[in-house]
Amino acid sequence: MRAQPHFEREALQADVDVIQQAYEALHPELYRYNTPASMRAHFAALRADLDGHRILADTYLALARFAAQVRCGHSYADFRVESDGGLGGKLAA
Repeated sequence: MRAQPHFEREALQADVDVIQQAYEALHPELYRYNTPASMRAHFAALRADLDGHRILADTYLALARFAAQVRCGHSYADFRVESDGGLGGKLAA
C-alpha cells in the first residue's frame, strides 16, 4: 500500500485562512442556511479538525464535513487528483 501524502499543521491552518477569506468574500449564499455566528463555529471546527499533522484522507474528511455544513450544492470536497501536486483534491465553490 502506498503511503498517503501528509500535511503539516501550519500549512493546513494557512489553508483554512484562505478558505475562510474566500467563502466570506465570494460565496453568494453563505448565510442562506447559516448565521454568521454558526459559520464562525464551522470555521473553528475545521481549524480544530486540522490542528496538527494530517494525512490526505483525514484532511479530505475534514474539508468534506466543513463543506456539508455550508449546505450548498455547489460547495463540496472533490477528491480528484490535481496535476499541480497539491492536495489531491480541492474544495469546490
